[in-house]
Amino acid sequence: MKVTVLVRPKGSTSFVPLDADTGIPLGSTVDTTHGTVELTSQQKSGGASQTAKFFDGIFLVTQQGPVINLKLT
Repeated sequence: MKVTVLVRPKGSTSFVPLDADTGIPLGSTVDTTHGTVELTSQQKSGGASQTAKFFDGIFLVTQQGPVINLKLT
């Protein structure tokens, strides 16, 4: 079985396979029910980055100020 992370960009009605080179645009919904994604965010240019792995869920990626939010849907 192939493991795939899917992304539905904001305003779209369909999921597409994640393209690691393109990344995940803010406002996208990410489906990790059949895969794992490692996300890295950086609050400001040159600042420290934070990385975490996500799996077994579907979540919405948003940002409020310098904070990235992941909300299970």
